[in-house]
Amino acid sequence: MAAAFVNIVELTVTMSGLLLAVPFALSGVGGWGHLAQTVSSSSSAPLLSITGIGLKPILAYVAILVPSFIFSPGLVQKLYGARDQKTVRLGVGLNSLAQAGFAIVPALLGLCALAAFPHLNNPELALPTVMMKLLPKWLGIWGLASIFSAELSATDAILFMLSTSLTVDLYKTFVNPQVADRSLLSVSRIAAVMSGVMGVILAILLPSVIAAVKIFYGLLAVSLFAPVVLGLYWKGATWRAALASIAGAVGVTLTVSRFTRGEGLWLLSPQAIGIGAAFVILVVTSKMLALALGAGRGLADEPKTKTGSDEVEWLGPGGLTDVAGIKVGHTTLKQRPTGCTVILCEAGAVAGVDVRGAAPGTRETDLLNPVNTVEQVQAIVLSGGSAFGLDTATGVMRYLEEHGLGFKVGAAGVVPIVPAAILFDLGVGDPKIRPTAESGYQACTAASSGPVPQGNVGAGAGATVGKLFGPQFAMKSGLGTASARVGDTGLVVAALVAVNAVGDIISPKSGRIVAGARIADGHGFRNSMAEIMRGYQVAVQAGANTTIGVVATNAALEKTQMTKIAQMAHDGLARTINPVHTPFDGDTIFALSTGTAKGKFSHGHIGAIAAEVMAQAVLRAVTSAQSIPGLPAYRDLAIHS
Repeated sequence: MAAAFVNIVELTVTMSGLLLAVPFALSGVGGWGHLAQTVSSSSSAPLLSITGIGLKPILAYVAILVPSFIFSPGLVQKLYGARDQKTVRLGVGLNSLAQAGFAIVPALLGLCALAAFPHLNNPELALPTVMMKLLPKWLGIWGLASIFSAELSATDAILFMLSTSLTVDLYKTFVNPQVADRSLLSVSRIAAVMSGVMGVILAILLPSVIAAVKIFYGLLAVSLFAPVVLGLYWKGATWRAALASIAGAVGVTLTVSRFTRGEGLWLLSPQAIGIGAAFVILVVTSKMLALALGAGRGLADEPKTKTGSDEVEWLGPGGLTDVAGIKVGHTTLKQRPTGCTVILCEAGAVAGVDVRGAAPGTRETDLLNPVNTVEQVQAIVLSGGSAFGLDTATGVMRYLEEHGLGFKVGAAGVVPIVPAAILFDLGVGDPKIRPTAESGYQACTAASSGPVPQGNVGAGAGATVGKLFGPQFAMKSGLGTASARVGDTGLVVAALVAVNAVGDIISPKSGRIVAGARIADGHGFRNSMAEIMRGYQVAVQAGANTTIGVVATNAALEKTQMTKIAQMAHDGLARTINPVHTPFDGDTIFALSTGTAKGKFSHGHIGAIAAEVMAQAVLRAVTSAQSIPGLPAYRDLAIHS
């Protein structure tokens, strides 16, 4: 929200100042007729003709400018913050149209500078000169603020793009996937400083700002235009093909530029040839991969594992924060794998709960009974640390009280309503180390409405699965989240879950075990339910397991309806965990309604959707997990499958 607010202010200042400058600047040079006459009698006359500068230079500018209108550095910021692909497609289209229409304004002001100041030696001073000498003082100051705002916006966006790409796309993806948010922020700051230093060096070495802009936008257009356009608007595009197109296009551009001394071939500039090559490479590579894999999955749908099927991923990207009014924050302890996850509903949310396991650890669940008074909660806490972890809710209450959020009790202030559930992870590392009230408070301060980190984080940091035959055969699990946007209704249903089950994890799409109790050599599964059916004597510790989660919707519903949705969401556990709801589990699901969506919705249908997103979240909890000593993860076994 902060970034969006800054963007709106920058856009308002930039567009209003420059648009207001046009009529005053034209008046200052005697109107459009006098401007056209003055420019036509100079060496710059071709600027007034569409074909005046020649077809080849026009195509060269088109190859740089058109992709820049569609995929600007500022748009990268929106891509990272957008909630879904539909929003991105709409944003890309509106962004390109707005930039294309607005592009004529600086060019028109530049012509006014040419007409009024024909002997201006430095073309980069054209706009500032127009602002100071052709406009009223008040508007000139406003216009200079517009130019500064535009430059600041571009600089900010470029730094954001470079630092985000280096930290999220490279460092987190390939170097340290389980890096904590705080550490990732430090890496991002270092990347931003390094990018800024490189920018200063380039500014010193390059002859002009225009030269730097041409180089930057040229590389941007060549490398990213084809992957972004085809990735958004063609379902056959794959991320592997996108990487191939980036590498191939840059290589083609540099090769053509080197051997033609920057002239290009025929009417095409090196950049235009590179962009064309990017489209060809991406389409051909995607088709070849589709033939090799037997399906043409899109960039967002391609599985991140080596299973080559949709058995672990069938919903699109998304998570609990896709529901408006929900924030999620994690605290993950460094001393051992454990932590807590806080779901904040600062405006309040109607809640229900359903406990199915026979060994639960919960707090404030009785008040969620539909017959009881309190209607809304301000937060839900999921924590590791067994019953000790319930202390995290105290820290959450402190945070909410400091912000004046809770059940109003007159002159006494507020009492925050914070239900909580815990899972048993004391067997992973030192059991004396567990989440505290301070952990809950810190999770609140870290909470955001952005994408939710998954895997070995928060309440899922110490989670394991497949413990029916003892911990030596178990596997590492974690925390997962998923969401579904229901057609064009505006309805959103989402789930978040920390999976610490005694049973195996089953793909509901294939019926195959994807994580669970392993056989002795560690490269297959024992199939816990099959062993039980054969009468095998199992060894488990009561209360040492539990799957705890939350489902949420933006529909406006009542406590009774939310209780039913919580009950139905357990079907998602039943589809993916076997056995489930045992005497050794404390399975608990909360349900939240933020009520931000317009219209009436069937809570029965929402409950069915909740079960589906919960099933997807369970699978993501195990596929996102990373191994720790003695506990391999799904991705380790998937390599050999």
